[in-house]
Amino acid sequence: MEFSKYNVFVEGYPQENYLTIYNMFTHKIMCVTKNSEAWSTQLRDKMLGQGILVDDQIMQQEEVLRFYHKEAGNSNELIVMLILTRKCNCKCVYCYEEQQKAQFDDMIDISRIISSIIDLMKQMSVQNLKVIFYGGEPLLRKDIISRTSQTFHDLLRERYSFSIVTNGTQIEKEDFVLWKELGLKAIKVTLDGNEKSHNSRRPYQNGTGSYHDIVENLADIKDYTHIVLNIVLDYSVEGIQDLITDLRKKGIEPEVSLCVKEPNDYNSEEKATLVLRTAELLASMQVYQSTKIGFDHGIICMGKNTHTFGIDGKGVVYRCNGDFNSVIGTISSDIEKPFSQIKSKCAQCKYLPICFGGCLYKHRCEYNYFDKVVPGLVKIYTRRTV
Repeated sequence: MEFSKYNVFVEGYPQENYLTIYNMFTHKIMCVTKNSEAWSTQLRDKMLGQGILVDDQIMQQEEVLRFYHKEAGNSNELIVMLILTRKCNCKCVYCYEEQQKAQFDDMIDISRIISSIIDLMKQMSVQNLKVIFYGGEPLLRKDIISRTSQTFHDLLRERYSFSIVTNGTQIEKEDFVLWKELGLKAIKVTLDGNEKSHNSRRPYQNGTGSYHDIVENLADIKDYTHIVLNIVLDYSVEGIQDLITDLRKKGIEPEVSLCVKEPNDYNSEEKATLVLRTAELLASMQVYQSTKIGFDHGIICMGKNTHTFGIDGKGVVYRCNGDFNSVIGTISSDIEKPFSQIKSKCAQCKYLPICFGGCLYKHRCEYNYFDKVVPGLVKIYTRRTV
């Protein structure tokens, strides 16, 4: 019997003579005295049952890999990220799509795309469909969202759901009243700090600020969908506490997702400090955060999931929506997405349950970053537990 290699140890927490142990695979946590000789047989059995202690490291590693194979090869649901347009009414300073807009058209034949998605469901023998409407700014094509969702809802009923990734400036309540009935589950909106901070980073095309409009719009639709607030972090973001206060004044309690602006030249320590500083602030305000170790398991890259695709207005199908060189065909051809095996080095890594080999296209190992950030996140996320 030995410690699982997927454990994170936080010594001297919550008190000097104690040790907090968090297992990244089972998501079980225990707070024990540092003196292991004082651990009772009953306590050891409990730790074994929670995966914190293991009889065989290889068996637990195989269990993690089985989970990956099950999730990456999920046969119950087709997930389509539908890129409605590359046009956008905002001019975000870090927009990675700016240089790629000219390559894409708006949706040119939505009937053909809808039909092809249904055919793809049959080809893959899946029962459920989830569509993520994406852009550019997808709410510039509300007509397509309504038409597509009405068609899929009529065909699939409760087996269809959708979400929208939007800048939040084009939200209108009447659309969300309808879309809720058609299967809308969530929207994801980015607000980068307080009004001054956000407006300097995410203005309208004419340079005026978008913050006030977004906050007011979210207040209008808070009762009709789940709101995920995305914050793109770098060291220039300011006023996150003010942002949360402004939202709460409008009755909005969002789930918050943190991501670090790409590209960046931060080293592992700088990146970890940035994330931990923000996570600590949000935790102090009792804001729910859905960063990696907050999930039941880690994030599996979209490019690796065999039942997740990106489709643009020309009907081009992408393995990953974040890499427009990852073309695997068109909607008029037979689409097959190869399964991505985890590299041997990654399979041996202690951070496998929260990384699963990372991004398929960035080819960047985050081991040093995880080493610095995960123990701090454990303390933040588990404060109430221990």
